[in-house]
Amino acid sequence: MEKPAEHLTAGDMTLRRMRPEFADELHALIEDARDRLSPWLPWAAGQQLDGTRDYLEKSVTMWDDDVHYNYVIFWRGEMAGGCGLMTRQGPGRLEIGYWLGNAAEGHGVASTASRLLTEASFAIDGIEHVEIRHDALNERSGAVPARLGFTETSREPDEDRERITVIWELTRERFAELHRTSPNGQLS
Repeated sequence: MEKPAEHLTAGDMTLRRMRPEFADELHALIEDARDRLSPWLPWAAGQQLDGTRDYLEKSVTMWDDDVHYNYVIFWRGEMAGGCGLMTRQGPGRLEIGYWLGNAAEGHGVASTASRLLTEASFAIDGIEHVEIRHDALNERSGAVPARLGFTETSREPDEDRERITVIWELTRERFAELHRTSPNGQLS
């Protein structure tokens, strides 16, 4: 599969491919936001620096092996969180995931990062669907796909956590339609 670009930029935001050298700063963001992230991202509750280092090292391999394309979000020149594209939904599909440090929350950072990831996804030949999944109780996260023109397609039980996962989808056809009608040629 063709890979997305290693750097994606829009305005005051840059997404950079995750690398091991980001470990200390990225882990500091996780620690600072741990209480806010843990209800939605179980890995955040117990994440230690060694685990962050391991994950970033694995991110290099996952990128090279076309499994996950993980990025660090830089906003206004500062590290702001993480995001990525995952291939786990099968051929022709990519799934977007994102999380933010405390300072970036509520400023449209997740929406801008997701827009960049959506545009990068549909720049890859053969990608026909992009998904965003989130916990039904996480209304802030759910606002992102709604804002970008995704359509809620289903709600599935997550038995491990006794929660409901909301699944949103954007097709290549709908993406092209939104692109044609947007005044600047980008998703909102």
